[in-house]
Amino acid sequence: MNEHDSENIAGLLEAMGYEHIDDPYKADVTVINTCSVRENADKRFFGTLGQFKKVRKNNPDFVLCVCGCMPQQPRIVEEINKRFSWVDIVFGTQNIAQFPELLDERLRTGRRMRAILDNNPDISEEGMKPVRMHRHKALVNITYGCNNFCTFCIVPYVRGRERSRSPREILREIEKLVADGVVEIMLLGQNVNSYGKNLEHPISFAELLREVEKIEGLERIRFMTSHPKDLSDELIQVMKESKKICRHLHLPLQAGSTRILKDMKGSGQVMPLYEEDLYTHIALIGPSGTGKTSSSILPLFICFLDRKIENREKRGKLLLKMLEEKKAYIQGPLANPSEYDIVPFEAYREERQQIYKDYPDCGVTFVSPNESLGDDVVKL
Repeated sequence: MNEHDSENIAGLLEAMGYEHIDDPYKADVTVINTCSVRENADKRFFGTLGQFKKVRKNNPDFVLCVCGCMPQQPRIVEEINKRFSWVDIVFGTQNIAQFPELLDERLRTGRRMRAILDNNPDISEEGMKPVRMHRHKALVNITYGCNNFCTFCIVPYVRGRERSRSPREILREIEKLVADGVVEIMLLGQNVNSYGKNLEHPISFAELLREVEKIEGLERIRFMTSHPKDLSDELIQVMKESKKICRHLHLPLQAGSTRILKDMKGSGQVMPLYEEDLYTHIALIGPSGTGKTSSSILPLFICFLDRKIENREKRGKLLLKMLEEKKAYIQGPLANPSEYDIVPFEAYREERQQIYKDYPDCGVTFVSPNESLGDDVVKL
């Protein structure tokens, strides 16, 4: 979603007569679009801001803007105001359409501008003309925000409560994109599966997909991210029957332990995440209704390890089955909360060795939970 926000901001700047250049330190206006999901984002962000102090000194007319998830946190805005006087404009995730006004006011008066909204009901993207990163692919927002409030997640606080765009507006946007040469679209939302619940005339995400598929000239449909608790039989059936929806499901399953799921609050509903029924349902999404999944079905497992042997066995059996058929990659644990009785990493030595022996091409890399990883590394 941040990527699509950047496309929209670039479109607004182009409409004001600006041209894109690759060097942010030589631009007249630089916009830093931030994300606060990762723990070390604060340090990197403030370090980046510091690098622009010299730019302002050498060019008094230079305008530095900060937007995205970080400005939605009051402590971040307070820190910017206190330490970084060369930041001219700060706006949040729900103020993007207001950016041209903020920039115009800054250029006209020289004043520093701040605009942060929470739970903005106006989520229309009418009039936006994003500068797409790809000629034949496009990103389309269908929901904003999230209502799950998981213990570890900041999204509901920086993106607001869940709101859905009207299906008419979404379909109209996709039709325009197709007329402009787009053949593949990615439908975006923090939880696309719950699309439509807060509309005046509610419809399901599966129903929306059926309508999108009817658009002539559109060849491929993707979507992310899906929440397990909203993965309905109707959606799986639509994916199975569709000739345009790609056989790819981004499904963060989070934990193999019901106890830990409960402690994680919003995502902690008692769900049969690692039981046969979920696996069987996903397996229905196969080419031509064959009942076989393609290798691009990639449920993403973030496994907080639990000492209870029954939970380990349940998780292990399903993961091994999916690895054997090359239907899944595994990731985790991304966190190691001290309050949980975490299984020592070395306890999995035999399991690791057996998986390597049985599935040498499974694409899994085992590392210690304390080891630092790049974004491209898969771990258990």
